[in-house]
Amino acid sequence: EAIGGGLRIGAALRNQWGIDLEFARSGDVEWQPDVRILADVTRSLSGAIGVPPNIAIFPSPQFSAETQLSTLTTMLWWRQEVNDRFDLVYLGGAAFTRTATNSNVSYILSGNAGILPFPQFFEQESITYDTGVAVGIDGSIAMTDHLRLVPGFRLISVASRWILRPSAGLQWKF
Repeated sequence: EAIGGGLRIGAALRNQWGIDLEFARSGDVEWQPDVRILADVTRSLSGAIGVPPNIAIFPSPQFSAETQLSTLTTMLWWRQEVNDRFDLVYLGGAAFTRTATNSNVSYILSGNAGILPFPQFFEQESITYDTGVAVGIDGSIAMTDHLRLVPGFRLISVASRWILRPSAGLQWKF
């Protein structure tokens, strides 16, 4: 979950049809999985081999990762007029994504002096580029003759993953 921003420009080719070019960038998504190496094995063997409970054979690594996603989407759209103030817009096209990930692994040990953190053990930065398919739907709500409120939703499929992106924006109609 991240808040991001985007910019979209489009043009009508016919009364109900058009094209859009959209750039969107997410905020940083941070996550830390909880990993315990052989923690369950040492608990089950504590009575059998004399290992005190809650002591793992290996120190638990601390993982952290930060990811940022950028998409450039080209789409065709079709507008369905519901009434004078509301339109539904259906979109479909190609998505080009850039995913930047920064991963860190470190270890923390407990000893007689308290918690002894090791320096960072591993750090990796990676950038991947993918292409895929994007579909979406927008609701266009007229606020004035030129200004519209546009809530929407995009579904982007790239590299065996799904990106679900709700949105809300303002549209200036010339």
